[in-house]
Amino acid sequence: MNKWLRRALLGGVAMTVMAAGAQADELSALKAQLEALQNRVATIESRGAALPEGVSLITFERGQNTIAADELFANKMLDRAPASRGMTIAITPTADLPAPVVSVELSGYVRAVALWHDEGDNARLDAFDLWGRGQIDVKATTDTAIGRVTGGIQLRGDFNENNSPNTTTVMRTAWATWQMTDALSLTFGHTGQIAALSNVSYGTVATPYGLDSTRRSQVRLTYASGPFNMRFGIEDSSRDAHRSAMPDFAGSLGFNMGMFGFRAGGEVGKVATGLVGTKTGYLVNAGINMDLGSMAKFNAGVAYTKGLSCDGLIYTGSMTTAGAVGCVNGVNLVKNLAFQGNLTINMTETTMLLLSGGYYDAKGDATWDKGWSINTALVWKPVDALQFAVEGDYAVAKRLPAAGGTKDKDLILGVAGWFFF
Repeated sequence: MNKWLRRALLGGVAMTVMAAGAQADELSALKAQLEALQNRVATIESRGAALPEGVSLITFERGQNTIAADELFANKMLDRAPASRGMTIAITPTADLPAPVVSVELSGYVRAVALWHDEGDNARLDAFDLWGRGQIDVKATTDTAIGRVTGGIQLRGDFNENNSPNTTTVMRTAWATWQMTDALSLTFGHTGQIAALSNVSYGTVATPYGLDSTRRSQVRLTYASGPFNMRFGIEDSSRDAHRSAMPDFAGSLGFNMGMFGFRAGGEVGKVATGLVGTKTGYLVNAGINMDLGSMAKFNAGVAYTKGLSCDGLIYTGSMTTAGAVGCVNGVNLVKNLAFQGNLTINMTETTMLLLSGGYYDAKGDATWDKGWSINTALVWKPVDALQFAVEGDYAVAKRLPAAGGTKDKDLILGVAGWFFF
């Protein structure tokens, strides 16, 4: 009996010890599982969970800092949205990829301008125009096996511009750039002219006489290394009736050292006179820019053309309408010399002053001789989403004696507001 009792007691103790050991093992396992779960939660919070195969991770970020627009085409200074506006949508195959393979930027603005101006070239504020505008910009980039590709489109609608009752909606640009190597890229589509002085900006709503830039369908190569860059390509000629159907050849060379930059460019194309066939026209230009940081920015440029005045790189018309000097007068190509300068002064963190002026001298045109203009705007930006400006512009264009020898004067006073989204 005692022997049996002793065995029973020893067995109970053994079972008790075994149960305690099993509970200890289970507790250790639970602790290990809890630590693994906590690590998993931390990973999910910091990087996002890895998604199943074929599923993409989409992120949304405020701002548009990741993709630069085509350097040859930019809105006027007053129409440029701050980098903090807009939205960037980034897409990656999984959360483990360090950078997105596709990103899309959406931005734009709504603008309204009240203009008091003259309609009869008499420099009296006897006409009123309320001009509305909406614009949407879409830019994108994608990584491929043969290099990165970026591109963008810009859609703009103008309402009652220059007292017109119509609405004008156009896609102003559509371009793509293939970055073939670190230094060499190929751009194609419809965007700013190859020979445009991209370092000379235009500030006010009205365009000063002198330099300008329009958009062309084109194919171009760009080489950029450090502060130097060079571009060359072909582009469709202007829609002027005297321009040949053959493409223009254009190129430029420039460098930018941060505080100081320089650029020179040129364009060659055929011009149809209508009487003696076509002649070769050309344009050369050069510009400088200085950036004094938070204090001020300055840029200036000069251009000379023979037969390409109508191509958009020289502005000679009313400050709110198309240019007036053509490419051809009879069998002769029109020559044109133009200057323009722009100064931006940052008065406070929320206000800045824009000053600009331009001049042109046409030789051989049937109507116009010379012209000059001055433009100024006081800008207030209380927050990055809103901007307001008061603008004043004055221009004088002189007709040739054969066209009356009069001086056409243009006076504009404007008040404008912008919402950047």
